Amino acid sequence: MPPLVSTVRAMWERAFYRRTTLGHLLEHPGDDSGSPLAASATPVSFELRAPARAILQVYAAVDGDADARARCEIAVVSGAPPRSRVLDLTSADGWRCLRLRLGAPPGRIVRVELRATAADSRTPAPAVRWREPALRWRRTAADIWRSFLVGVSTHGVQGLISRTQSATVSLDRRRRDFDIWRRRQTPDPAALARMASDAASLSMRPAFAVLVHAGATGPVALARTLASLERQAYRQWEAYLCGVDSGTDNSSRVHRATGGDDASARNDAIARTAADFVLSVAAGDELAPHALFEVARALNDDPRADVVYSDEALIGADGAVMPRFKPDWSPEYLLARMYVGRLLVLRRTAVRAAGGYRAGFDGAADYDLLLRVTAPCRREAPRVVHLAQVLYEGRTRDVGDEAERRVLADFCRSQTVEAIVSRGAVRGVWRVQRQLRERPAVTLVIPTQGRVGDTPAGRQPLVAYCVRSLLERTNYERFEILVVDTGRLTPDAEDALADARCRRLHHDATGPFNFSRTINVAVTATATPVVVLLNDDVEPIDADWLSAMLEYALQERIGAVGAKLFYPDGRLQHVGVATGVCGVAAHLLHQHSGGSLACDGIAASVRNCAAVTGACLMTRRAVYDEVGGFDERLATDFNDVDFCLRARRAGYRIVYTPYARLYHHESATFGPRRQQPGDVEQVRRTWGDALMHDPYYNANLSRAYADCRLDV
Repeated sequence: MPPLVSTVRAMWERAFYRRTTLGHLLEHPGDDSGSPLAASATPVSFELRAPARAILQVYAAVDGDADARARCEIAVVSGAPPRSRVLDLTSADGWRCLRLRLGAPPGRIVRVELRATAADSRTPAPAVRWREPALRWRRTAADIWRSFLVGVSTHGVQGLISRTQSATVSLDRRRRDFDIWRRRQTPDPAALARMASDAASLSMRPAFAVLVHAGATGPVALARTLASLERQAYRQWEAYLCGVDSGTDNSSRVHRATGGDDASARNDAIARTAADFVLSVAAGDELAPHALFEVARALNDDPRADVVYSDEALIGADGAVMPRFKPDWSPEYLLARMYVGRLLVLRRTAVRAAGGYRAGFDGAADYDLLLRVTAPCRREAPRVVHLAQVLYEGRTRDVGDEAERRVLADFCRSQTVEAIVSRGAVRGVWRVQRQLRERPAVTLVIPTQGRVGDTPAGRQPLVAYCVRSLLERTNYERFEILVVDTGRLTPDAEDALADARCRRLHHDATGPFNFSRTINVAVTATATPVVVLLNDDVEPIDADWLSAMLEYALQERIGAVGAKLFYPDGRLQHVGVATGVCGVAAHLLHQHSGGSLACDGIAASVRNCAAVTGACLMTRRAVYDEVGGFDERLATDFNDVDFCLRARRAGYRIVYTPYARLYHHESATFGPRRQQPGDVEQVRRTWGDALMHDPYYNANLSRAYADCRLDV
């Protein structure tokens, strides 16, 4: 389909239909790939809030031998008249779609089961895989018109078009953009000649030892890698071939490392070389011609750096090249995945101090070494430099899943951290679930003006529904709720606060409404070491949401923790905030599908962010007091962003966790209101150009969109 046609079609679909994936509701864990559910013969169930005239669809596939047969069924079991759709499948059929009209009144909570039984009663039921369910329904004219009016009043016509296009960029379009970007960024022969000349004038000329591990590759792949080294504009390098039984390249720069295994060969090379820095390259992968020059120049800018890494491009099985644009140093992200990637340059003395490479971690050896080199228990914090340039090109390879899990488990033991390491929702992403050594009391601070709105339980005060859902769906035992009333509560809201864990603070402020002042008054009235700022229209999805946030908030150098927030229809509302995007700041992947794997799967991974939303923000009271709470000059907007920026300036990190999941019943249109010009001006006056330098949002990405597209 031509790109223009596909874009128009996607925008039409977005304008007149709603479609949302429902992976955030599933009680069954995902498999390695993060898209289909793990094979199972047991029912998979979930609840959803039904839109009008909605159709639920799900794909099923049968595991097992060619003659394996199963009867796959999607069924409504409560919340609407019982109904089901059945499809008989064999393992040879592949993925097939089941569709079922829910038949429930709008807003009704419906429970759905995905079942698999034996097609033949004489044989056991085979395991069945279910792809992530999705809902699709036609929008009402009133909904479309309301969205348009709010979108235009908030962002203007051009801004509304840009935000609509943000969710319609195809994979092919991203690949074409990368081709354009790469042609612009690749130095021509004249530029490479200038780099070679400039290299001679560098005040420090570090030498590099390149460890080329051949593995099971052949001579052609090895020759490709060595040729890329010979093309380097910076010439202070030598190569050591690891895993090559005999023979060496004719070049005097190339040597053969010896050892019974890959780790031993690498350590042999490290022991023999006099180079200042070492890096590993898989045979068949290539360094860009200016790669070592850019690393050397970065080391001149920061001579104390222990680690340098860059962006990279990966070649898929179909030959398509896709970039991986990475954030700057992100310690929490590193414990969730080996995001640093292939071009990893390490100071040789730091490698030796960490004990070098270890046997038994094939497929994750660099991950293991990097964690030990940058371990927080070392006497000096590591200095890590990220080069926002694509300097490495490699073939996609199978992730060393089991090796990575063992690396993380071993690292946690070495740091005396009690944790369970398990697979995340995306292949290559891990959950390091820390066990809480302490269980401090927590205050949930909920400011409210007593608004009444539609909830799954009917029309009622939003704060009443919020409080009841928190009491019912929070399994952490030591918490209290402080509702800060800036308006007048209805009897129903007061009834919700009758629980012993709730108390009410009436804040009768004079003058214009000031959200920051309300928050500061409320936090001052708390006596617990941890506070959570919550909007009065949030609702937990999982009962362990509070524990998931505490895993990070209790760490000494973490200043604030944010949650994964969904709109009621399953679209993403918050997975972290980037500054300098769409103006002052923006929610990444805003309104994308709840199961979105865009931006390298960032929605599914713990990671560091510039800021997190105050709709659900956990912090220690000591941190809140140290940075001065919310800035009352920011009455309405960006007070949460400003708080996080001040916490980072004080040396704290901000963390987003996808394992604390809540609904946020904020308007799911393009924003409920226009940003306050005074707040925009104030935050820009306070932070200036710093807003445009978000270390966790790659410099090559567009600041006009919040979907990590390239700036072309």
